Amino acid sequence: MTGATVTDGPMTGAPGEEATDGLHRYVFAFGAHTFTEDPALADLPGVPDDLRRVKALFSSLGYTEILPELAGAPDAQLVRAGLEDWLKTDGRGPEDVLVVYYAGHGLRDDRSHRLTCRTSKHNRVSTTLATRELADLLVDTRVGHALLLLDTCYAELGAAEIANVTGQLVDSRPPDADGLWLMASARSREAAYDHAFVTALESAVRAGTAGMRQRYLDIPTVTGQVNGHLREHGPDQCASYHAVSGRAVPPFLPNPKYRPGLPDEAMDVQSQREWTAHFGPRGRGVEYASEPGDWFVGRLQALATVAGWLREPVHDARARVVTGDPGSGKSAVLGRLLALARPDRPEAPAHLLPPPGSVTVSVHAHGTTLESLTARLAAALEVEADGPAQLLAGLAEYTGPLRTVLVDALEEAGTGVGGREPQRIARELLRPMSALHNLRLLIGTRRTMIPELGRAVEIIDLDTDAYTGRDDIEQYARRALTEMPGGPTAEDREAVAVAVARRAGRSFLVARMTVRALLHGDLTPDVSRPGWEEELPSEVGQAFDAYLARYGDDEQRVRRLLRPLAYAEGTGLPWDSLWAPLAAALSGEKCSNDDVDWLLRQAGAYIVEVQAGEGRSVFRLYHEALAEHLRDARRSREDQRRMTAELLSSMPPRTDGDGPDWERAHPYVHAHLAGHAAASDDLERLLQDAWFLVHADPDGLLAAMDGVRDEAARRVRTMYRTSAHLYRDLCAHERAQVLAVDAARYRLEHHRKTLGRRLEWTPPLGDRLPDEQLVPGRTEFVGK
Repeated sequence: MTGATVTDGPMTGAPGEEATDGLHRYVFAFGAHTFTEDPALADLPGVPDDLRRVKALFSSLGYTEILPELAGAPDAQLVRAGLEDWLKTDGRGPEDVLVVYYAGHGLRDDRSHRLTCRTSKHNRVSTTLATRELADLLVDTRVGHALLLLDTCYAELGAAEIANVTGQLVDSRPPDADGLWLMASARSREAAYDHAFVTALESAVRAGTAGMRQRYLDIPTVTGQVNGHLREHGPDQCASYHAVSGRAVPPFLPNPKYRPGLPDEAMDVQSQREWTAHFGPRGRGVEYASEPGDWFVGRLQALATVAGWLREPVHDARARVVTGDPGSGKSAVLGRLLALARPDRPEAPAHLLPPPGSVTVSVHAHGTTLESLTARLAAALEVEADGPAQLLAGLAEYTGPLRTVLVDALEEAGTGVGGREPQRIARELLRPMSALHNLRLLIGTRRTMIPELGRAVEIIDLDTDAYTGRDDIEQYARRALTEMPGGPTAEDREAVAVAVARRAGRSFLVARMTVRALLHGDLTPDVSRPGWEEELPSEVGQAFDAYLARYGDDEQRVRRLLRPLAYAEGTGLPWDSLWAPLAAALSGEKCSNDDVDWLLRQAGAYIVEVQAGEGRSVFRLYHEALAEHLRDARRSREDQRRMTAELLSSMPPRTDGDGPDWERAHPYVHAHLAGHAAASDDLERLLQDAWFLVHADPDGLLAAMDGVRDEAARRVRTMYRTSAHLYRDLCAHERAQVLAVDAARYRLEHHRKTLGRRLEWTPPLGDRLPDEQLVPGRTEFVGK
């Protein structure tokens, strides 16, 4: 560690309140700034202040300092023994979270990386603390979560050494001990600067680039922000991380923006997440679960028709399809139906009520794939199935009570910007499912998908008088303008409500957006002027433009920050390390996390935050029609090319120089890079990277590969599909082993060699191993 100083001041104010998650948090911060036994080790006057600031930072996050008598690193043996005694204390358990921070000189030789203490000598190994010794201490403990922060010269060498050792020992950890993470503040050939890492860490934690539903900050994201701060403020220093074991978002850094108690926070069940983010709000005619009120109006005949169908004791083996133009209220009708089937249902006439709990499983199909939907329905309906054919066969054999499957937004499945995934789902799964006599199927989709569903369907078209009353939208506008604060004067409300309804036609979405604009003063029609009605929006795009225009000089800033959401795949785009860079890539202008924070505070009316898997928050636009308006069809491929390039540039390199480190890529990259690359015609090139195949989400990759045309890419696709049904349940190392076998079978020499460089065994080229050599239920290879 050098004596150079880089700082822009200590962090002021706690970034967040103490977490109330039942975990016990401890921090051990130690380091040496003077060296009494070796004049060759220069003093480090900045270390005491770094230790103080680290302890203050983690104290503000609810941590308690341990071993304060060892904070000055008096002697290597004392530190080693003191930490071991604490780790072995009775009562340590999975609820314990430990952060260990070291600041001081790091030494390296041909064998190891070592940490110095006050009495250390640079040429006496016994007087130093080998970083690999920390591996044994941290692995052999019942502490649930441990994070080691090395703020020292050549820190990456030490972290990599620990990762190698603990990677071998991690299986011996107690089963209830969850995670071990390492963060190094200087790479193996770099010196560390006083205050640089601590200042950057304070900044990253204070920024808290995650949504209100994400409880903890993501370590890879924080590392990326630390590096951004280091680049911006000058020191030639870089941080890196290693996840030896543990969950994707560990509980070390509570998110300062997290807000407990948001409605329906039981997010571990996917159907509950979708109820909170999609069906529940739509069924009340609002954007968010936290938004008060119930503004659902009209469409009573559509509700009565579906509710009556669900009450019938005998199924007619015909699916019901709720359809209409964008914004007609398809999701609202289905959300209302689900609300009326819940125990806490709103009041309604008996003919509108479906039987309680009559919908077995409800799915918002936005961003899903055929494989994902099949797996989800199989789990919900308790059928063992690897694919659609097995699921359908299992459903046909079912003899229990009649069940109902609801699938909404079918046309939004797969990639949000094209592709054939909706058609695949319709033809291979929903079409044959609709003819089953023991399963009801209810679908919400645009008309373009109806031919794909076959003939065993009954259509409920919300754009017809049979299902939506002519005065339904006028009734909604009148009620909203009367009961919500703001908007036109009392004498003008009736005329404005009539005009809103006439201009909106059958679109509840246009009416709602127009009413919002009127209530917020974005639209101020002069009802005394002839033709004033024509100034009101008649299309979603016009209504959205009226909303965006309220930001005046900042309108273009809002648009460029929203555009990444228009291209987001799956359930949405995470904020952390991706949103701002993607906005910059699409617009060609600088965008920062501060800009995203400003957007969410000032212009977030049509942005929905939902909690995705693994404790992460993601963001998407409220309605697909808004995304369609922000996307420019003329430059869609170029936009996707920029998205793909930026996602690839976010990849950290491997420390051994052997290509990108796919293992440490952002989860969004694992799940959705293939979809973006397919839309930009870059997927065929990516398929030649064997480690991309290993780490990519199997469902997303299978869907994206469907349209490849290049002969080499098609060979890779054939090879990948051979064992694709196994990948979902295999870890990355096991996937690599299976892919190596398949690459040999299909004579894909490049892939076989690439995988073989990091595997302990690979089959010879062209070795067509019989299937029985892959033992069912195991991943070991037998006989070679």
